[in-house]
Amino acid sequence: MKGPFRDKYDLHIHSALIEAGSHILVTQDKGFLSLPEDRKDELPYEILSPDEFLILIDDSASQFVSSVTKQQSKFWIKNRSGTGNNNALELETALRKSGCPKFAGRVRKHLQKLSGEG
Repeated sequence: MKGPFRDKYDLHIHSALIEAGSHILVTQDKGFLSLPEDRKDELPYEILSPDEFLILIDDSASQFVSSVTKQQSKFWIKNRSGTGNNNALELETALRKSGCPKFAGRVRKHLQKLSGEG
């Protein structure tokens, strides 16, 4: 049974998710992400992009995202000094480049709150 998958490797992932009883698949795979909504609805797990998943985390546990943002900001400032940029905002830029633009915006808001701007 191939199901809704065109790529045979996606079928292997699907089978592993079923066997494990997984409820969420976080992926950048276009084969999964571009499935029609009616086919996604038939699956026993939800398919999310990393950006969607991180937004879900921020929606449900914003205080933890803020805490990690604070830690990461310190890391970026310490390890990227001398680049001439606002090093804490490089974290936001890195998230955008990695395909998480919505979450990068959330991180920016956390950075603004941490700096007293927001």
